[in-house]
Amino acid sequence: MAKDPVHTGQRWVERVFEEIRQEYQAYVTIVDWEWYVVGNAYLLCFQLQDTDRRHWIPCEQRGFVKAYIEYAGDPNPVNDELREYIEVCIRRKYESLVQQELSHAMTA
Repeated sequence: MAKDPVHTGQRWVERVFEEIRQEYQAYVTIVDWEWYVVGNAYLLCFQLQDTDRRHWIPCEQRGFVKAYIEYAGDPNPVNDELREYIEVCIRRKYESLVQQELSHAMTA
């Protein structure tokens, strides 16, 4: 039985998300996250500790297209640039949240 390329790609994205989540855990605590699929758009949605606000990766109105998710799970080096793009999207969201937390802490 052949593997489902979307499922494989989602697992790759989830591993990267979890690795980055561990890096930023001291600054940003995520209590819940899940995939949202809208048409061919795949988004990671998560909530921070002590808030009901949802955060989206890459953003609420624009998800990763299905092909991006499929190719992310394909280890062919031709897909390295795409995997880097996905990782950068995740990392930028975390860095933005860290900056918000630091700004909030400085004004409190």
